[in-house]
Amino acid sequence: MLLRESSPFFTYPRILGHELAVEVIELGPTDEDHDLKIGDRCCVQPYLNCGQCGACLRGRDNCCIKMQVFGVPCDGGMREIVNVALKKLITAKHTNDELALVEMLSIGAHAVRRAEVVSSDTVLVIGVGPIGLGVALSALETGARVIAADISQWRLDFANKSLGIEHCINAKENIQEQLYTITADDLPIVVFG
Repeated sequence: MLLRESSPFFTYPRILGHELAVEVIELGPTDEDHDLKIGDRCCVQPYLNCGQCGACLRGRDNCCIKMQVFGVPCDGGMREIVNVALKKLITAKHTNDELALVEMLSIGAHAVRRAEVVSSDTVLVIGVGPIGLGVALSALETGARVIAADISQWRLDFANKSLGIEHCINAKENIQEQLYTITADDLPIVVFG
């Protein structure tokens, strides 16, 4: 990851990591109701909100004026032990690899749901890194025709061969021409980038 020193969201030194799988090794004292126990494996909701601003008090944690993300303005999870609020842990009976993918895949699922993608849509996903792959997979689940575009042929090959995304175009070449070849006159009406 290359970040400019002038990024308003990032300061050094910083421990990265917000796509996490964790094991509960200790539970501190709390008055919160929970069913967590030592040994539980969990994924982590990495968005940290203040709980006190107007947005938080209205139940809109995603709009918190003091929102932070694990590993960006505060230290993340790439360490042996991390202290996480109980409400940010979600238990699951999956492997650590699967749990670490939950955050990335949930962003894609949320985007596709908000865009109201349906099976008759043609969807263009520009950039098939982790988030773009999550978007593409969620769009495929709706039955939509999905076209993936990227400048990395390796990523396009992975999307095609490993994830079954049939239409992959290299954005270094004429995108419009490639889209017309795939779609004729039915260009994508939903675009994620």
